[in-house]
Amino acid sequence: MEALRKKETQNWEKCWIALVKTTEVIAKLARDAFDSFYKHVRQTMYSNHGISEQDTCNSCMDLSKLCNLCSKIHFYIWENHRFKTGVHNKNVQRNGPSWNNTDCTNWCTNSWELAKCYMSTTGYKEVQSAGTTDFQGIIGALYNCTWMQRYFTDDLSKADNIITKARDTIKPLRHAHVIETSDTDMIAIFDCFLNILNDPAFVYWCPLADSARTYLGKLQNDSRLLVDQILLEEMKSAFLRVKDKVMLDNINEALTQDKKEEFREMLMKHYLKTLGNVSVSPILEGRDKPIWDIFVSPKLRKVDVKANGSRIVTDNLVHKYKDIVLKSDKICEKVFIQGDPGMGKTTFLNKLVLDWCDENSAANSGHRSTFSDIETLKEFRFIFHIILRDSIDTREVVEMIKTQIIDGIYVGEKKKEVLDLLGLILEQDTCLITLDGLNEWTNHKYATPVIVTGTRNCVMLFTTRPYAMVDRCIKDSEIGILLDLGGVTEPKILMQKIISSQQTDKSYTDFEAYVDTRNLSHLLTSPWLATLLVNLWSNAKYVQGSLCELLVLLIDNLLKKATAQEGFFEEGYPIKCFSNTCYIKPNKEIFDALGKAAFFFTASSKSSRMFTERELRNYFANNFHEQLQFCLKVGLLTAKHNSTILPENKQISFLHETIQEFFAACYIANLEEDILANVLGEIQSGMLEMSQVIVFVCGLNCKIGNKVIQCIGTGKFFEDVSYGVSTYLKGPGSETEFFKSDQDINYDQNCLALSMLFQRMLIASYHEASLNGGLFNLKCEHFVFSEIFNGTELKVLQTLLLKNMSNVRSLILECNILRQTEILNVLQQSKVCLERVKIDSRRVPSTPEIVKELPNLNVKELAFFENNDVSSLFSKLLFSILPTLSHLEFLQLEEVTREECINVPVSLWQLSLKKCTLSSQCIQLLMIRLSSLAKFIIWELNEVNVIRPNSTFAHGQLLSCDMSKVRLIVRKGRKELYEILRNTPLKHLAVETVDDISMASEIFPTLNKLETLFLCGTHTCPIELQFPSSLNTFGLVCCKCSHEWLCSVLMKLTSLAVNVSFVIGIINIELISDNGCEDDSKNNLSEMKSELVLRDWSKITLTVSIDNIELLDILHGLSISVLYIKNFKEKCVTLESGFLTSLGTLNKLILEGYFIDPCEFRMPHSLTQIILMKCECSANWLCNLLMEISSFDHNVQCVLNDFVLQSYEEQNKYTSKIGASRSNMLSCNISNILLCVINCSIELFEIFRETNILNLSLCTPKTFALASEILPTLRYLSMLYLKGSCYTGQCTVQVPSSLRVVSLMAIECETEWLCSLLIRLSSLGQRIECEITAMTLHKSVESRTTDRSVDTRVFRTKLLSCNMTNIAISVTNGSTDLFEILRNTSIARLLLRQAGEMLLTSNILTTLNNLNSLFFIETYMGRCNLKLPSKLRIIHLSNCKCSTDWLSRFLLTIASLGHPVTCNLTDLIFQNDFVYADACKTDSQVHDSNFRSKALAISNINIIVMNGKIELYEILRDSNIEKMNLETADDVSLAANILPSLRKLKYLRLSGFYKGQCNFQLPISLEVIVIDKVKFTTVWLSSLFETISSFDHAVFLNLYDFELHPNEDACEMYMHVQTADVQSEMSCDLTNVSLFVTQGSIELFKMLSNTNLVKMGLHADCVLLGSTILPTLKYLKMLHLEGNYDGCFYLQLPVSLQRILLKNGKCSPEWLCSLFITLSTFQNHVVCVLHDFVVQPCGEDSNADVRKRFSDMRYKLLSSDISHVELQIRNGTLELYTLLRETSLGILKIESADDISMVKDTLPTLTKLKQCFICGTLFNHHLPQTLEVMNSNEASFSIELYRRLPY
Repeated sequence: MEALRKKETQNWEKCWIALVKTTEVIAKLARDAFDSFYKHVRQTMYSNHGISEQDTCNSCMDLSKLCNLCSKIHFYIWENHRFKTGVHNKNVQRNGPSWNNTDCTNWCTNSWELAKCYMSTTGYKEVQSAGTTDFQGIIGALYNCTWMQRYFTDDLSKADNIITKARDTIKPLRHAHVIETSDTDMIAIFDCFLNILNDPAFVYWCPLADSARTYLGKLQNDSRLLVDQILLEEMKSAFLRVKDKVMLDNINEALTQDKKEEFREMLMKHYLKTLGNVSVSPILEGRDKPIWDIFVSPKLRKVDVKANGSRIVTDNLVHKYKDIVLKSDKICEKVFIQGDPGMGKTTFLNKLVLDWCDENSAANSGHRSTFSDIETLKEFRFIFHIILRDSIDTREVVEMIKTQIIDGIYVGEKKKEVLDLLGLILEQDTCLITLDGLNEWTNHKYATPVIVTGTRNCVMLFTTRPYAMVDRCIKDSEIGILLDLGGVTEPKILMQKIISSQQTDKSYTDFEAYVDTRNLSHLLTSPWLATLLVNLWSNAKYVQGSLCELLVLLIDNLLKKATAQEGFFEEGYPIKCFSNTCYIKPNKEIFDALGKAAFFFTASSKSSRMFTERELRNYFANNFHEQLQFCLKVGLLTAKHNSTILPENKQISFLHETIQEFFAACYIANLEEDILANVLGEIQSGMLEMSQVIVFVCGLNCKIGNKVIQCIGTGKFFEDVSYGVSTYLKGPGSETEFFKSDQDINYDQNCLALSMLFQRMLIASYHEASLNGGLFNLKCEHFVFSEIFNGTELKVLQTLLLKNMSNVRSLILECNILRQTEILNVLQQSKVCLERVKIDSRRVPSTPEIVKELPNLNVKELAFFENNDVSSLFSKLLFSILPTLSHLEFLQLEEVTREECINVPVSLWQLSLKKCTLSSQCIQLLMIRLSSLAKFIIWELNEVNVIRPNSTFAHGQLLSCDMSKVRLIVRKGRKELYEILRNTPLKHLAVETVDDISMASEIFPTLNKLETLFLCGTHTCPIELQFPSSLNTFGLVCCKCSHEWLCSVLMKLTSLAVNVSFVIGIINIELISDNGCEDDSKNNLSEMKSELVLRDWSKITLTVSIDNIELLDILHGLSISVLYIKNFKEKCVTLESGFLTSLGTLNKLILEGYFIDPCEFRMPHSLTQIILMKCECSANWLCNLLMEISSFDHNVQCVLNDFVLQSYEEQNKYTSKIGASRSNMLSCNISNILLCVINCSIELFEIFRETNILNLSLCTPKTFALASEILPTLRYLSMLYLKGSCYTGQCTVQVPSSLRVVSLMAIECETEWLCSLLIRLSSLGQRIECEITAMTLHKSVESRTTDRSVDTRVFRTKLLSCNMTNIAISVTNGSTDLFEILRNTSIARLLLRQAGEMLLTSNILTTLNNLNSLFFIETYMGRCNLKLPSKLRIIHLSNCKCSTDWLSRFLLTIASLGHPVTCNLTDLIFQNDFVYADACKTDSQVHDSNFRSKALAISNINIIVMNGKIELYEILRDSNIEKMNLETADDVSLAANILPSLRKLKYLRLSGFYKGQCNFQLPISLEVIVIDKVKFTTVWLSSLFETISSFDHAVFLNLYDFELHPNEDACEMYMHVQTADVQSEMSCDLTNVSLFVTQGSIELFKMLSNTNLVKMGLHADCVLLGSTILPTLKYLKMLHLEGNYDGCFYLQLPVSLQRILLKNGKCSPEWLCSLFITLSTFQNHVVCVLHDFVVQPCGEDSNADVRKRFSDMRYKLLSSDISHVELQIRNGTLELYTLLRETSLGILKIESADDISMVKDTLPTLTKLKQCFICGTLFNHHLPQTLEVMNSNEASFSIELYRRLPY
């Protein structure tokens, strides 16, 4: 609360209180004032416009369409605005008042809606009253409304008035970022308020001003402290009422800061209480001392992470905190401190936290900080200290802080409050999170814990053992800083402090002598072991140096505290170090139980350092509670008590992690041989995680230790070790990131670290075994003699090598530790298995004898470092034997000199030359040699010096080489080297440094075959780079560059990507300032960014890593089409801030990385494909992403490749979020998402359960199996795509009934699986298409030994009995086996996409008795002897290449079917007919004549042609086809020559775009012309009418979907002439034309006006347009109407009309009544036909007006005479016959038997019916007496009915 008690904060609070009080007063005045203003406006409107004050309106919503009342209010609002402009115009929204604020529907009911028009344009739309409006809004309304002047004495028209002063003075208070106000500012603010409250007019109108003025005066002068927390809450409530967001934000910020400070104080008290002491005796529990009394500065050294992944501990000691948490003066996200067991990692973190507490404490503690720059820690407002072993099942840091810290400090509601506060702290404040013991955090699925909230300035500081850095696959890119803790800087001082803390008379000098005598100095490097050694020494327990011995004595000494009983192990006991113990033997039962428990808690899949009492009970036989108390008493176990958990669930752990590992080793070492293998099989922890256990096992029982290593080390583990040694041999920079993926690079780094740690473990194991007298006989294969190991370790490694001389696979010699004879022996004895050799002759003596052994080896990797002292004989010998190394794949030469060619072996795939001196001739010949190799090869030239550069010995030959398989990497090259590369045919090049790029830039344009270019290095000022036009891939990898340099390069690249697809990769770059450049160049950056935005990026695929916000700022707004974002971090502010949405043309987005809650970034709506590749995310994140995509108005493909979704168990803390997100997604329409899944988990498919997804692709059998449970729930799924191999067994998956397409693309499956799938599809009932592409069929696994045909027949039996008529099968790249499955099936539709499939199906087509449609795509040539199934109705040829002979015979084959067949011919391409060599010319002519006569008989074929060729129409010439469809205008043009020859053609359908005259000649046999999907001009249509009118028989012309265009190519004068021509043309005789129009136009009906049409039909959509010309059609006899009609019949019918046909539609009763009334006016006989025409009911649900109109219309109908009307009905409705009741209908014809039952009640009421014609049977129906004629078609009458008939 101290922050709120400052004077400036008190001033700030007073100002806000005054603001609240003043706002309350002026709000009261404003409310009354605007009520009066509204009354004034209404009175003025009455006086000036006669609008009554009682008139109101609440229906006007659009300000541009106001009624008269609202329009006048609108005017007076504008009229009284102080800053109105121009003239009043309700359509102009920006001429004074804030019209967007107001709701005009409430103007007549709420005067505050008028007030809102005078407020600011933003923030006031939702306020409903003065009481909910803030100060600025109210005074703005009072000031801007001129009518309000009457409430103030001060002249408001002046710029400087009491209102504007208050507005301007209060503004800084509202927008201040700190909660402080100076005395001067406070006085100014109070004066503004008092000026308003003292205004005489204001006081007159507002009596509350007096009391408010008095209150403010007392408040300003009150010197007492305000009650902070309560006051702030009251202020918050007041501002909440007025919805003042700014005020609320300030108040909330003040409250939040106060709560943060209170939490920080509690946090420091918690740390001082829990971390202040450190144990000084592992033996005596409870003996601890203040940490400040014991602590000694740590020996922290920086670890250099090399490019190849190796991590070298440097000699650079850390002396300041800033070197731990800052990197390049910026906060480092992740810091790792690694150290072996007992090195003091936990103690160091505890001391760091306590130093932070001291620095932030008000009192001076006097404690000495670890480092001098303690002020660095003060930069962190909060430190959260987490012990990871206490949160082994927790992944999120927030949850760890809750359980470990907040739960230990707070209870109840306060705990919830602080937990909410925690999220704000992590988002807003700089925090340090210390996480102790990453190796003890057993959540192996993830590398490290994560912070879910959006942190900005958080450092995560981890401590861990070295193996965990590898075991958890922590990437180098995730390591901000890596430090190594190697004990303390001054072990002597630590020993002195420990000894002084012991209750002993011995001195440090005595201890020093003890250590020197027994050679125990190596144990003093570990503070924990040193402390243990001191304790044992002080208790007279002496050791020889073995760790096992040390720990055994520790345990023995601890047991001594609880028991006096002694016991000894008999002589010969296999564990030697137990022989000197006294108290272990009597407690062996407890000891073994602890060992068993330690083993399973260490080695099982759920390894843990913490466990519960319930879990521990499983490993104790009897008296568990007594034995547990015994272990707790002696200190072997410790318990962590918590009042919130049950006693049996309290957390228990061993005294130290090392103690647990030692007990686990004791358990393993004591196992019997017969059960050893079974127990070791239960080990699920990795080799490195078990490394310390293995070391102990080797010390306890070396024989068992050997077996443990063999058991734990899987084949994959030893492969990784071997690969790691290979990576080490190649050295840093080999192959780099240029030609490797991130995944490969991380794998390299992990394997390298793994191999070094494994070798160190073997060394430690051998050392421990030798100290205990064991015999270490493990088979070791890889030996790295390097300076990263100390002298003792190298001596041990030498011993191991000599024991494994015939097993060596890797021999790395970088240290002079081996003698020449030893090296030769290894080479000779391991010649069969030795794969890699590295000899550094600078440190290792090299002789010709060693080289001579190389040809005898199968070596694959060879690295040689030449020394100037090495004889030339040695070097020559080496180069002479290189071609003989037939297995060599990698060769590295360093510091060699060579003038002749280096003849590398053909097996080589990577060559590395470092610091070599080569002649120009050597390099040229080497390039020629490498280009001749059959495989891709990576060639590195690193610091290569060129001698004799002017040699062009082989340059000409080099220019003609194919170097497409050579990938060249150049580092620190010389100018001479680049001159050699000039004009060479290189295709792949990478250069690393800025100097390299500068020199290479001169030759880039000459590399006219260069396709791939990678750059690295540091670049600031732009250089003029010219790239060859052949370039299509460019990468910046691990670069440091300026913004301007990057922009200049990108601009160059975009100029290359105009006509070709281009790939740009920007990976792991760091943008730096342009300090080295001139100021003028910096000024160009903005212009360059603008230029980049204007460039065309549409053909560029851009790959970027997202760890650089400045990079994405450069890319902001570019027109990128494809973007690949790699290394997505846990939180990316840039994406949330709108980077993606700025990419307005982005079509494809690929994301790779880790995503957490929530998904806040937005996607550009141009996106059509998003790929999540190698991603992991939460269910909540994915749901939100899918909902974002679902908002797009087009389809988006979403590909999930190697996608990991967190399991619900891991997200149980966010179950409500997940549930809410899924609920939202279920209610969301995601049908536009085309989902494709490749390798995923079951949790992913649960997300999509019951969603409305339409399109799903499953790319492997595993994903299909995982999706099987949710497929039936996808009720809207329409398309399912399956890919992959090994679909076996029966397909038992239930598919949803909504499925319409199943696509099987390049899958391999068993026959049984395919048959069962088709059976399941047939059961769906509805039509479904099954696409089969490149399917490979196999016999079922169970029946591969049987005959294949029998096997297939068994599976097909069920298939043949199924009804497959609903399945349409499409086949591409089919096989005989596939078509045999389809034989005799009942499929109705088959599509064949390739020529070969016709041959494959020729034998089975006739067996497909239900085949209705057959589609052919691709090439079919030659004679056609294809037999078609008898029921075929549709044949489609599309995109086919064929001969005219083939097509003619094919048509003849179709015609032979004897029934109507539709043949669709689309995009046919004709090739020359085959010439048959064995046929003479005469025979051919006779044959062709006979064939031609047959080909003409195709009258049963309806031919549809699209994009036909002249050859096709020539085939059809003179044929007797009756139906033809021409789909384009070009088809009509080509067919024009043969149309007159088609003398049997009756039906012609035309489509396309037609201009000019319709000048083609139609066959005289034509009866029906259909115009559909056509664009034509009036000239063309009129000429068509003229052509048709010339026919001597009736012709039906149907105009369906068409567009009538004007005659575009006519000038104005010509248009007049043309129009006149049209009129004259339309005067032609149209009596033979029956016209039906579906979609009309005004121009069409104008053309038809006054014509002599006799028959015309109209659809309801064009009846309105046609109604205008109906009266002009004086010869019209029949009118055909279709569609739906409502209201009244408004058509004016011509008097010539004799027949009206209503068909295929529906109408209202009112419409039909009005039609009959219209017909009643005719004098002649009129026939009205109703065929399948529905009369809709007019029931109680109808509108009252509708019912009334119908009632009136029916009354009028009953009084009308329709006796001359003949009504013909087919399939009528009950409503129709009800409507006819009691009418004067004269003639009735009922044409369907179903109508008889409905007409029976109506017939007796038709009192004027004279003639009745009925199709059906009548029984006992009463007929009207007026009936004169009664006819029945096939009707029978009863006797009674017969007697009633008049005849």
